[in-house]
Amino acid sequence: MLREEFESGKSLVAIAVDYNLSYPSLKNYASKNKWKKGIIKNIAAAERVLDNDEKFREKKDEFIGKIQDEAIELIGVFKDNDCMDKDTQGAVKLRAGALEAIVNIGSKIFSIENNSEVVARKINQLAYNKQLELLEYELEIEKIGIKATKNKIKLDKENLEIKKVTSGYNKLKNEEDVHIG
Repeated sequence: MLREEFESGKSLVAIAVDYNLSYPSLKNYASKNKWKKGIIKNIAAAERVLDNDEKFREKKDEFIGKIQDEAIELIGVFKDNDCMDKDTQGAVKLRAGALEAIVNIGSKIFSIENNSEVVARKINQLAYNKQLELLEYELEIEKIGIKATKNKIKLDKENLEIKKVTSGYNKLKNEEDVHIG
């Protein structure tokens, strides 16, 4: 019951006062059990968005169906009347023009993204941006790896030179020891 109140948006302070509980204890308990404030409101809001999107899609589908029916009927008028008088031709042209205007208006209305399409587009954009960041990060790591490899090769060459110099020095020292002894 306390969790439901918190998740519906009520503050922990208000709950603690209403039930005469210690606020720090309630806060610790809520944190330990991963209560999320307002989550029920968020779920309800998401359900409203989905419901509105469904109604939008239904209206869009209904509009498209009516336009298709009207277009089929208009095509039927053309097929049935090979020899139309001027009045009928004028009426058909007027009806075709009106249908075209309605299609243009409808396409502008229904081409507007609904909420879930906007969210999906934003999620896709974020995923793309994260993927791009990951690729840039991996490229940077590769550059660092190449740089480290070059530095290791340079150090190996220097160590080899040092070994050569040390080996030559030891050889000379041994030869001097042999001549002195």
